[in-house]
Amino acid sequence: MSNAKGRDSKSARSKGAHLLGSDLYQDLHRDLIAYDTEVLASMQAATSDAELSGFYTHEWAHHSRVAKQLDRLFAFLNRHWVMREKSEGKTDIHFVYDLCVKSWVTNVAEKDSRIRDVVVASMKHDSGKDLVTEAELLSMGLSFAATQDAEFFPPRHKSS
Repeated sequence: MSNAKGRDSKSARSKGAHLLGSDLYQDLHRDLIAYDTEVLASMQAATSDAELSGFYTHEWAHHSRVAKQLDRLFAFLNRHWVMREKSEGKTDIHFVYDLCVKSWVTNVAEKDSRIRDVVVASMKHDSGKDLVTEAELLSMGLSFAATQDAEFFPPRHKSS
């Protein structure tokens, strides 16, 4: 009888670990959305293309640095809970770094089309330095590449 009780308590602990992983993941996701929403609100206050590109470049650098730190901080969550969820076939669960990037795309990049417009205008403009600096243009392009979002950075197709 004590052996059966021991098994019951072990299964209760494993369910608790599952719930803890789920709660931790959902809390992180909620906090990312809240932060990205604040960034978007601040970004929308930018009045000029130069101000917008400078703000976006700074915030993307900060966001990508924090995403890497969070990924290392939550390595245990990635290694155990996220891997288990993915192995069970859940497609809405992502590794922490990917969750951060997906949150940025969904809550910042896709919500303000002016960023893409600034990049395109700078590329078309003969002296793109008037709109944004080359470093800012490169940083914005790299952010689009890092997000691997087809709308912002379409894949190149070989011409036949």
